[in-house]
Parts: sequence; C-alpha cells; structure tokens
Amino acid sequence: MAELYASRRGDLRLLEVDEAFIGSMIAMQQKIQMQGMEQSFPDAQHLIIAEPDQSIGRVVIDFGVTDIRLIDIAIMPSRQRQGIGRAVLAALQAMAMQKDLGMSLAVESTNIPARNLYFDMGFVTHSVDAIFEQMHWRDAMKETSQACLC
Repeated sequence: MAELYASRRGDLRLLEVDEAFIGSMIAMQQKIQMQGMEQSFPDAQHLIIAEPDQSIGRVVIDFGVTDIRLIDIAIMPSRQRQGIGRAVLAALQAMAMQKDLGMSLAVESTNIPARNLYFDMGFVTHSVDAIFEQMHWRDAMKETSQACLC
C-alpha cells in the first residue's frame, strides 16, 4: 500500500529536490504514520479495499466501547469519486447499527470533499482544532427513540 500512501502526499512532490529524496521522505512518513496508529490504536483492524484484479484502497478501524473509530480511509486517486468511500462508510454504519455503536473520525478541515461526504452520510462536527474536525455519527432512529421514552 506504499503506492496508495504516496498518492496522498502530493504536497511533498512540490518540493524542488531529488525524486529519490522525496521517495525516502514519503516512506519515512508512512512508517511514522503506521507507528502512530499502532501506538494509539493497538487493536485496530487494517482492511484492504479490493477489486478482483487490484487493491484500490484501505480502511483502518478500531472498535471501542461506544463507537467504531474510523482511523483512516484512503482510495487510489484514479478510483475516487466513484462511490467507493460512500459504500465503505455505509457498510461501517450498518455494522455500527448492528452492534448498537456510533462512529467517530477526524478529518482535516481543509479536506472539503471528505467533509462533504461525511456530512452527507450523517456525521456532525463535535469539535474543531487548528487542523482537524472531530466528527461523530449515531443512528438517527436510535437517537429519536431514546429521546422519546414515552
């Protein structure tokens, strides 16, 4: 999945330095990202999104007591905006409903396409810092039934 990670780091490709140096920077940052995920979410599940002939993405999730944490989702650029991310989120939401859990995630505030997708899928912003929005989703039907214990 090194190719997938590298496809998300177009910012480093803008540097006017040797391509080999950029490649080593990307590899180092991918390793640091993986170590950070393993440290923060040691029980996380790393899943490959695949078609019959190729891997097209990945999703990293962690099952908590009250929610499923979407740690990372990445789709190859050539396959983005084709409904794959939406389908993965819908499947995770269905799983959360079956297990009576909510969902949570962090998204970069500047990632407008991802934010729009999450809003479309029913996520709401819980908090914001200088870089990330923390978002949450809870099955609307459950919220309604709990609010009206009549």
